[in-house]
Amino acid sequence: PTIFSSFYGYPKNLVLMAKIITGDGIIVKSGGKTAKFSSGYKLHKVISGSLGWLGIYLETTLKLYPSPETIVTIKTNNVELMSKYRPVSIIYERNERNEESSYVLFLGFNKVIRDIEKELGAKAEERLYRLNYEGDNVISIHVTRGKEIEEIKKVYNYVKVERANCILGTGYCRLIVKDFNHIDELRRNVNGYVVVERGEYSGDYWGFKSETMKKLKQALDPSNILSPNLF
Repeated sequence: PTIFSSFYGYPKNLVLMAKIITGDGIIVKSGGKTAKFSSGYKLHKVISGSLGWLGIYLETTLKLYPSPETIVTIKTNNVELMSKYRPVSIIYERNERNEESSYVLFLGFNKVIRDIEKELGAKAEERLYRLNYEGDNVISIHVTRGKEIEEIKKVYNYVKVERANCILGTGYCRLIVKDFNHIDELRRNVNGYVVVERGEYSGDYWGFKSETMKKLKQALDPSNILSPNLF
């Protein structure tokens, strides 16, 4: 998920078509320039979020949206995702010093943004909030939408967290951790899934078993070429 995910939908919903190479070296074209509803798996969307386990994008065609007059970020704890201000996204951040902050993203006409700024009594910065994707050991938790902050606070009881971000309303939280000790214990106590996104981990990266994913793997990468022995 991205900072726009609660407004525009998950990134895979923006992929209209793609050229993909599967694990057995077959190049596949999937999708089209207009969205269509049909039965079966849409490979161009299935690949999104699979962490390179099912295939690799060679080319993608993405849906674009008009550029707004202004995009701003306001640091405030006084706005909820379903508030009258209609924010695009709210990012909850907890830094290395365990300080908590909320950053609210708005886009639209200048006058409307200025009025919101006055009502909130907070200064808007004309920029996007930048998610920090650095870190050697990265995990994510995937929980019920709206429960992100409640569940991420549990993580600190089991894992040494260096930095954390949640995109409220998407169910996605991303955490930079010191190590992967107690990941199994964390998985037993969080109401959701814990995925190891980056780093050398000796256990199960996904943290759950899926017959659907297994069948997709057998179909797209029968020789287990992509990410061998990791999943």
